[in-house]
Order: sequence, then structure tokens, then C-alpha cells
Amino acid sequence: EADDEECEIECLGFRLKKMQSKTADKRAPIEAEIATRKQTLGSMQHSIQERARLTRELAPYTHLPEVAKALGQPVASLDTAL
Repeated sequence: EADDEECEIECLGFRLKKMQSKTADKRAPIEAEIATRKQTLGSMQHSIQERARLTRELAPYTHLPEVAKALGQPVASLDTAL
């Protein structure tokens, strides 16, 4: 999805360049859409980075369900734990 947003931003930027001779009122909607998409892209990138960070932090604990099972303890699934 982030790649799609980047492509859309590029396309809108190209359209905006073609509209340089137009009035600011005509360019404003495209400029606003570019700003919105850049913000969306930033949020996506932050989410990707946060997911990667959490994955790294949780990696040492991935063996715990097997340990609990070996000890005869009930293992909660992620769905029920959340």
C-alpha cells in the first residue's frame, strides 16, 4: 500500500507541474491531496517501523508457547490474549 501511495503522490506531482500556469485556486485541490497522501504515507511508514520494532523485541519470547505446553500449562492464543 505504501508503494501505491508513493506512486499516487508522484502522479499528482506530475499533474501539478503541468498546471503551473493555472491559478492557485485550480492547483489547491491537488496540493491538498498531495499533502494528505504524504501524511498517510508517513503514518504507513511509521506503522511498518513500529511493527518491525515490536517483532524484534518479541523475538526472544517466541519459544514460550512450546515451553508452556511442555510444562503442561494452558497456552493462550494471541487472539484470546489480546
